[in-house]
Amino acid sequence: MADIAEACGIAKATMYEYFRSKEELAAEWSRRFRREYEERVARDVLVHDSPSEKMKAMIRLDLKQIRTFSGHFLTAFEANAVFSNEESSFLREISAILTYHNELILSIIEEGQKRGEFRKIDPKFVATMLAGAFLSLQRAASDAKDSEKCVFGQLFSFPEEWSSDLVIDYIFHGIAC
Repeated sequence: MADIAEACGIAKATMYEYFRSKEELAAEWSRRFRREYEERVARDVLVHDSPSEKMKAMIRLDLKQIRTFSGHFLTAFEANAVFSNEESSFLREISAILTYHNELILSIIEEGQKRGEFRKIDPKFVATMLAGAFLSLQRAASDAKDSEKCVFGQLFSFPEEWSSDLVIDYIFHGIAC
């Protein structure tokens, strides 16, 4: 709270006029992030007719978010350790973001299967695998920006070469020859 108050040019006590606790501040940040993300999805992803184009737009959006907000993501996971009780509004907000993301991926996959654009495979499995891949990339980006914090004790970098096109190619074509 002191760091945020200082960055805003106000007294720490003033912060508590707006937010009763760190947890409340973290929850509000998460709510705002979710609203903005949902607006970006509506503007950049759901405008496409083809499920394949929706999925590609989703990948592009998620990678852009990963590169833009990687430090915030790490902070969110650190805050998770602080606000780890079941009553945490912050954890409920983080859960809502992840649920929205997973359900969106699932709906695009199911639509793609109905239209014959995607092969028939358990859509929940595929959605879970993709969501996990996005979370792993996000964590890798966060760790790469902070050499003090590393995955499994070693720095896992997130090179610029890992472009949207590379990720799209991998998701749509896999590693098979």
